[in-house]
Amino acid sequence: MLLDYEGFDRESNSALSNWFHFNTSFGISGDLGGNFGYGRAALTPFISGRTFAPAASTFWIQGHVRQNGSGSATTQPVWGAMNSGAGQIGFNFTSDLRLFVIYNNTIQVTTALPVVALNAWYFLQMRIVIAGGGAGRVEIWINGANVLNWVGTTNGAGATYNQWFVSNSANNTWSDNMLIYDETGAVPNARTPETRIFTELPTGAGAATAWTPSAGANYQNVDEQPNDGDTTYNSAATFPLDDLYAFPAGTVPAASIVYFVAAEYDCRKDDAGTNDVDALIRSGGTTYPAGDVKTLTATWQRFRSIWSVDPATGIAWTVAGANATEIGVRRVA
Repeated sequence: MLLDYEGFDRESNSALSNWFHFNTSFGISGDLGGNFGYGRAALTPFISGRTFAPAASTFWIQGHVRQNGSGSATTQPVWGAMNSGAGQIGFNFTSDLRLFVIYNNTIQVTTALPVVALNAWYFLQMRIVIAGGGAGRVEIWINGANVLNWVGTTNGAGATYNQWFVSNSANNTWSDNMLIYDETGAVPNARTPETRIFTELPTGAGAATAWTPSAGANYQNVDEQPNDGDTTYNSAATFPLDDLYAFPAGTVPAASIVYFVAAEYDCRKDDAGTNDVDALIRSGGTTYPAGDVKTLTATWQRFRSIWSVDPATGIAWTVAGANATEIGVRRVA
């Protein structure tokens, strides 16, 4: 998961990693977690240094894009990929909203006609194949229709790309519901139907409420966005201690394919000792740690963990299973 604009557009603290505003040019780079990528924001032109793990030679970047003003002929892609800061490849829009592919800071091919209209969301999918000898590819679909294909040499920076990024192209481009994945392992590993990220905040207590609330019920201290820092919070003075939270039922539509369930949470420590936390998910009556332990600092940080299969079954999520989960956090040290 990269970002969900509808749910996560209200963050006022740019030091936190995965919530975005679009008031200036910005960029993000991210690492591949399992089969999915998710990112970190930086108020700079683009790369902030996160990488794919492992680097990929064929991968997908997809999500929704919206042009709120005319595009430009800039050779900085709206979405793209790099290898350690070199060899950028991706797409952008011309001033009359035609689509073009950029490779090695050069425009390679442009559609003959505009492919989007202003102030409307479109589902865009981009497949990038890294190869030499003219065997590399960039393929782009908009709302399920193939609108652009470019074949050429794409390995000028190496046999794989290890960084992805997003730019808002002079304040005119918004991105939403973005998903990054490769063509190996579990689904998705090929072009998918239109995807969307559904985002929810806690609405009730879960099966464990072992952390101490600053006031009220535990879930009431973690149900705001942006978070209010030290105003309301839950704390754990010892370990191991679990806090779980319930979410609205029926968020994911019945006909959906569920590719993953993710947890994002903000934590900090307030003493000089070691404080480690791990995300939790509760499914089928059992609580499962993510196994993704984070060491806290005195500064609020945003962490995320992702489950591409239901830990209760070991197979792909069902809609009912995803909607019934509880999410939380465990102090482990």
